[in-house]
Amino acid sequence: MYHEQQEMPTAKPALVVYPKRKQLMALGLLIIFLLIVLCSGSIIFWLFFWRPVLGFFNGSMIESVGLYFLLITCIIVLLFWQFRKLLQALFTHQSSPVLIVNSIGIQMYAMPGSGDFFITWPEIDSISVHSYRGLRYLGIRPKCPEQYLSRFTVLKRFGMRLYDLTGSGLSGLPPINVGLIYLNMSVTEFFQRLSLYYKSELSENHVRLLP
Repeated sequence: MYHEQQEMPTAKPALVVYPKRKQLMALGLLIIFLLIVLCSGSIIFWLFFWRPVLGFFNGSMIESVGLYFLLITCIIVLLFWQFRKLLQALFTHQSSPVLIVNSIGIQMYAMPGSGDFFITWPEIDSISVHSYRGLRYLGIRPKCPEQYLSRFTVLKRFGMRLYDLTGSGLSGLPPINVGLIYLNMSVTEFFQRLSLYYKSELSENHVRLLP
């Protein structure tokens, strides 16, 4: 009996990452709130100042400002989405993980970035680190982005597409990402444990690690 137990394969430990200090999330909430106020102020400025003035200009000028108004509106919607995710993460108990890696795939819970998602190992093309506007992000790129995103709602697909699908998105980030500033594990330790625990999954599914 002892010999049989020794030959049984041992389960791989899950790689669990917890949220970082709550103060960082509170700072993120403040920054996003200020950005929302700034963008909202630009819309109010457009409605009460530029709109009356533009009555004296040609149609092309009005169309240009209209496109600007549409872009600012989309940015505000995205900021509200991020604000909700961060607020949810802020009030999540500290013991609740935000990122779990196991032998099936990777699960991320509500955090600033792509939000809730699950992706299996065969669907992953690469796991990498990216920099954008002074912050570093852990990014996951699916092998078939369009197929993967088709499982989400229209609003979630819109938010994820704003990051990147082909490397030419607004930020250059993969569609699945989370800011490293919100995680209590260093990126070096994360990739070391990932390589140690899930070497076979990475190799069999040809997942590239780009730390």
